[in-house]
Amino acid sequence: MTHTYQLTGMTCSSCEAKIKSTLIALPGINSVEVSKEKSTATITMEKHILLNVLQEAVKKAGDKYQINTSELSEISEQAKSWFATYKPILVIFLYITVIS
Repeated sequence: MTHTYQLTGMTCSSCEAKIKSTLIALPGINSVEVSKEKSTATITMEKHILLNVLQEAVKKAGDKYQINTSELSEISEQAKSWFATYKPILVIFLYITVIS
């Protein structure tokens, strides 16, 4: 799975290299592409890694770097469980079953 995160605090290609080397060292991450021009980090991972784990890793690269937290709502939306996703449909099906 691949996610793209907005980063703040990058000013040079050395910043890109620091963030990339810190993120690629995390277990479960297959590849990382960091762009100073776009202020993004595109991370390919085996399974979803929590935003706070990625945020801590970026902070280790330097205190001025951080992941834009407005991405949090999008990520939590993607990480919903099967039951949370299909709950409205299950409630409707249950209602129709009970009524009939």
